[in-house]
Amino acid sequence: MTKVGDPGISVTARRPAGFKPQFEAVGIFLEAGDKILIVHRQTDRPHPNLWGVPGGGIEPGESKADAAVRELAEETGISLTPQFLFSHYVTFPGERFVFHYFAATLTEPQVTTRNPAEHQDHRWVTLSEALELPLIGGLDAGLRQRYPHLAI
Repeated sequence: MTKVGDPGISVTARRPAGFKPQFEAVGIFLEAGDKILIVHRQTDRPHPNLWGVPGGGIEPGESKADAAVRELAEETGISLTPQFLFSHYVTFPGERFVFHYFAATLTEPQVTTRNPAEHQDHRWVTLSEALELPLIGGLDAGLRQRYPHLAI
């Protein structure tokens, strides 16, 4: 798993002085009981072969809330209005962006669709199962903030 602290990765909840993001994105913790939905990135997409939460870039003129609704529907086929949680300021080698986290809750895991152009797989997993997978860099910080009881 790629973690905060790995070379070239920086994640903070406060905007660093002089931070100029190249873009903004959203991610959604889709929760059902003790499970969350995670998606496995395609090999030809940014951050290939890594696991993350459903989400994506905010389009010009789109609010972060509207982007969360759109991305959740596009990537899972589920139409819900996620609630905003928090934002992180992220620096990867060659990338600076703001990542806005949202959450939506289902009563139980549902069959979801998958966008094959973006993801090779998706799974409902427990938090401990998610931590066993190779995650997109910085997601560990989002998991720690959303689920503070986790020992990451």
